Amino acid sequence: MTTVTLQPGTDYRSLVDDRLTSAPGDGVRNLFVGSTAWTESTAAPVINEDFFASDLDFSGMCVFWFGKNVNDDVADRDRYGGTAINRRYMLMAEHYSGPDGPPADIPDGLQCRFAAADGTWETMTIDSHVNLEATEDIGDVMLVKFTDDLPASIKSYPVLPADYADYLGGTLAEDNEAGLPWPTLNGDRDERIIVADVKTVTSTLITGEEPSDANRQAWWEKVVKGDSGKPSFVLLPGGVLALLESHWYNWAYGTFYTNYIAEINAAMDDGYELDVISFTIEETGDEEETGDEEETGDEEETEETEETEETEEEGDTMTEYQYVNYAILLERVGHAVFGKRSGYSTDQTTDIENAINDGLRDVYAAHDWSFFHPVTAITTSAPYSTGTITIADGVATLVDDVGSLVTAAFPSWAAQGVLKVDDGYYEVDSRYGDNQVTLEDTSVSADALSSYEICRHEYDLPASYEKIDGELTYEPGESDYYPAIKARQEGELRRRLQDNAYTDRPLYYALRRAEFDPTVGSRWRIVLYPTPDAAYMLYAPMKLRPTSLDSTNKYPVGGEKLSQLILEACLASAERLYDGALGIHSKRFQELLPLAIQADKEASTPRTLGPDAPRDKYKTPVPVQFGDLTFNGDTM
Repeated sequence: MTTVTLQPGTDYRSLVDDRLTSAPGDGVRNLFVGSTAWTESTAAPVINEDFFASDLDFSGMCVFWFGKNVNDDVADRDRYGGTAINRRYMLMAEHYSGPDGPPADIPDGLQCRFAAADGTWETMTIDSHVNLEATEDIGDVMLVKFTDDLPASIKSYPVLPADYADYLGGTLAEDNEAGLPWPTLNGDRDERIIVADVKTVTSTLITGEEPSDANRQAWWEKVVKGDSGKPSFVLLPGGVLALLESHWYNWAYGTFYTNYIAEINAAMDDGYELDVISFTIEETGDEEETGDEEETGDEEETEETEETEETEEEGDTMTEYQYVNYAILLERVGHAVFGKRSGYSTDQTTDIENAINDGLRDVYAAHDWSFFHPVTAITTSAPYSTGTITIADGVATLVDDVGSLVTAAFPSWAAQGVLKVDDGYYEVDSRYGDNQVTLEDTSVSADALSSYEICRHEYDLPASYEKIDGELTYEPGESDYYPAIKARQEGELRRRLQDNAYTDRPLYYALRRAEFDPTVGSRWRIVLYPTPDAAYMLYAPMKLRPTSLDSTNKYPVGGEKLSQLILEACLASAERLYDGALGIHSKRFQELLPLAIQADKEASTPRTLGPDAPRDKYKTPVPVQFGDLTFNGDTM
């Protein structure tokens, strides 16, 4: 069993981010020097020391099926592989067995090989394989057994436990206070490691997306046509790589193995099992029991003494977690209301949660807290025009120069795009597969081999954000003369897009309600005008959406700064709801609240009012579009 020790209150997303910041080469992703890893060369694999994670052990990724092209009619299929999960087994995507499925295309006796960190090849022979989709109802996963154990030089990878979110501060899809999701390290066919962001975690799948953070984007690339069958990892303390899935392509999308630990174990024999990570919390206190406490004689237990002891117990708990979460509040409020710390009935849990969430609302309504206004990055999408298209009855299909389907793919965001053909602009209604999009206007047709451009002017805001709270600015260094992008009414931008849907650097934005989701409320999209003509990194001041706490949403917004205030607010709420009176916690909440507000104002208020200069001295030049410029009759 792999044990990982966590320090309380630490955000381990930084394990990857810190590496990228200090990496010796900008965007170096290759695991090996040269290309020996993916050819049948017998030359020893050489670890690329400029690779940002060269000290981590990726030897447990099967480099490729060796000695047989698994499916000769599909290019590069001999470079698909699996990932070792213990000394005898590895997991891989089931569909890479070929279009006819197993066992025809992965015969027993087939060989694959691994590149050890010491510069040697280790060739393994397959004993048998099981399609877990057929036997255990695990989507698109194959379990492969070797004839012998892997040598010690080859790494096998653990998986996250089912309760990992209790230790890591939430699910992998949750953002930290800086608005950054968990980064993943993902393999591809060319034996590279690409950085992506976790997007969603469901009961079956884990998905990812292009990083929004500029630092991570330098190590991301859309390189794989289809998926590579290579793994996705999350990096934990001690250099532990936790295996998430084995279907990585341009955005991770695969079966989340943590959700199927029992089923995968049931498919293995001879006592082999998944290595499930065991998390421990590092103790931060240095208390020592002396055993020499003095007796005071006639001490009396008063209500005040009991309250002091309860506060000390809370202090011990807070030392472990460093800031309040759902479990701490459930225990503290539950003890105050029902006199016990666990074993609540469903009705009792509802009463406790009502007090907790009433207390949170009291805190959030008292002041416009600065932590509700993070700045997040929005990356626009560059126009896409690879290949040519034909349009029939509003359905646009990518084709090559002889009218055949091509391997190029419409971007994943195409359903939010605008298609330009023959100087006409058409809203896209939906994307079907990689090669087709359907337009909202189904009367549109275009000749075969038509050139086109698909652009994107709408972008989804994360569900945790309620609105944009000010102007958008460009990333420093993109241009010193780009003015801020100003807010306009959504109807005005719709009219402008209708009149002239040209592409250029955005000048205005608007928000529009995309849908209403009863689990989180309204979902919003940002509309940009003009439609971006390139990939721009924009910074947006956001307003977070307050969320209620429960067994899923475990951490309150602002919990790191207002732990004691939130705790007292929840206990005060319980006093009002169930004691019918204002008690010591209500008094304490009122004492702490103005102190917290003052501290927040001091931390977030500017210290200067700007330069002392004439009004126009620092005026930003605003570019004006005049149309085409000609010189001697030639358009410049």
